[in-house]
Amino acid sequence: MRSKSVKTSVMAICAAMLLMNPMRAHAAEPASEIVTAEDLQTQPAQMPDAAAMPAEALGTQPVPAEALEIPSELLEVPPEAGLSDGAELPSVPADSETALLLAEQAKAAQQGYALDKYRMINILGDSLTEGVGARTPDKAFPEVLSRLTGAKVNNYGVSGSRITDITVDYTNPGSFVDRMYSMEKTADLVIVFGGTNDFWFGDCPIGERTDSKPNTFYGALNTMLPYLKNAYPAAELVLMVPYQQSKDADETHTYKRSTYGDYGSGTFSQYRVAMLDRCQYYNIPVLDLYADYELNMADNREALEMYGNYLCDGCHLNDAGYNLLARKLYQFIMQDFSQYVPAYTTVNNMVFETAALPALIQNGNFVMPDGQVIPVKEGFAADPAMPLQQLYQTLIVSAMD
Repeated sequence: MRSKSVKTSVMAICAAMLLMNPMRAHAAEPASEIVTAEDLQTQPAQMPDAAAMPAEALGTQPVPAEALEIPSELLEVPPEAGLSDGAELPSVPADSETALLLAEQAKAAQQGYALDKYRMINILGDSLTEGVGARTPDKAFPEVLSRLTGAKVNNYGVSGSRITDITVDYTNPGSFVDRMYSMEKTADLVIVFGGTNDFWFGDCPIGERTDSKPNTFYGALNTMLPYLKNAYPAAELVLMVPYQQSKDADETHTYKRSTYGDYGSGTFSQYRVAMLDRCQYYNIPVLDLYADYELNMADNREALEMYGNYLCDGCHLNDAGYNLLARKLYQFIMQDFSQYVPAYTTVNNMVFETAALPALIQNGNFVMPDGQVIPVKEGFAADPAMPLQQLYQTLIVSAMD
């Protein structure tokens, strides 16, 4: 049994690495099929930085810096980061990583999770799964996840790959829908982490919910998700939605492109909605990093200053970022999925066509024409003047706050 002081130290490290501030409200993105209710708010609620909060607000005394036991070599700037002189970009040395991982395992044990839940994990992904941006392969998040779970983790990440197979004959060795057939069949957990390149390349049409061919994003999801459920009947299947990103930063740290833009086939919000929609349809748990991870790199210089500690550019993570991602994923996959309830509810656009907006809003809830009551995220202000067409094209509401 570890002493109380050591536990406090370990948990303090975990808290220090996990706490991240949401960005200020960004400029309105182009109307997409569905976005989050949070995106419709003028000013999202801000989460204060724990380091800047008074001790009484935290309910405890400040933790002395030496208690964190973070070695001095934690702070260094790799040349590839492209940060200004004096900027601090932490990596995760082995000793500090061990403390972080032990803290996550202790947290899982306290919640009653079986720490040996998984023996083999497949992760199908792109460069974020391959580990681009990590200093060494063992810092990629699949390797960190392996150390957390004790499971063998098969890394099927291929840089530049897309979920969508956009070739005429639907045979692209790099696409998820082609590579999914060659994964290890004895895995008891399969994780899909993609969509980034489908968006950034700008040549993967989103398509329609009913598409069955993998040359659209919806069609690829409708091909891949049922196959994985059937190919791994005894395994858990999880999909991860990528976090918000930016690219092409110049010398002033101004990002020229972000996930709020449309580079040929739609905004990332639309790709995200397709993933949420199909996972709800096929009853697949989703870790929505776009909403939860808060690595929002679309706010230019402020974003770099706030989140630069976790990225080597506006898209790929560094050691610290992959470590944080692995720990968030670990807590997600350790839950009892038989009790899983999505943290979102997609709303069919058609239900709004026969009802006026004021009639749908009752006591802070959306009351659907069929009588279903859906809680609206706190702070969402329904505007009776908003055109009904705009509302039902841009709405996804949360069923859990």
